[in-house]
Amino acid sequence: TDPRPSSLLSSFNSVETSDITKSCQQHEKKAKTFRDPSSGIRLLILNVPITDAIEDMVDELGMWLVDNTIIGASTATHVIAGDNSTSLRARTPKFMIAISRTSNILHMDWLTNSYAEKRVLDCQKYRLINDTVAEKTYNFSMLNSLEEGEKRRNKGGLLNGWNIYICEGVAGNKAPKQEELLLIIKAAGGNILKYPDINSLGKEDQAKSIVLTSTPATSEQKKDPKVSRLARFGKGYFTTSWLFDCIINQQLKGN
Repeated sequence: TDPRPSSLLSSFNSVETSDITKSCQQHEKKAKTFRDPSSGIRLLILNVPITDAIEDMVDELGMWLVDNTIIGASTATHVIAGDNSTSLRARTPKFMIAISRTSNILHMDWLTNSYAEKRVLDCQKYRLINDTVAEKTYNFSMLNSLEEGEKRRNKGGLLNGWNIYICEGVAGNKAPKQEELLLIIKAAGGNILKYPDINSLGKEDQAKSIVLTSTPATSEQKKDPKVSRLARFGKGYFTTSWLFDCIINQQLKGN
């Protein structure tokens, strides 16, 4: 029998794409009119209070305002992540999901200027690449992350081809809760590896496996013989801090 609690790593397959879309549609606002040909935009707004005026701008431009949740983040095509009065919080689950999904991480001016011109403006000049406070705090370059993210998505995502096994006690321990952690990994293209499936991996799949521990790893997380063998024949043990750093930089480090 599996000694691990089944609740820890419930299959991500239960969060199917159709369920995500359905959940999103239950909460998001559909545009009242479609005045712009690029009205397929699904907009997530982070770190900025959503006022009636903002909702009206979104509606007039024919966009969808997705729910400000991890589910909304997983379906967003564009993300407003700051304005002149707020600094980006780069290690939140919603942002880490979003940066794996899109390079359209934008300043609020993109929406307000688009509204003023009555058309959706090109995103390039409105990318949120000048937040020096956030970049210093999280030790990353937003411009580099957006460029790297574009490359990774063209190949299936940062974690595409990697099996990620999450040790017991990781979720919620100085890390996002289980559902959020699973979505962060899935948004980056990773495959969630469950405990019962470890022994069924072939050599190639073992070699492309990562064992994710808490920060720092606990002795309990490293003493399970099956998990220890996976780490030995795979890429080894890596902490959640390592994972989050990789996500916001859109680069795998030390793998």
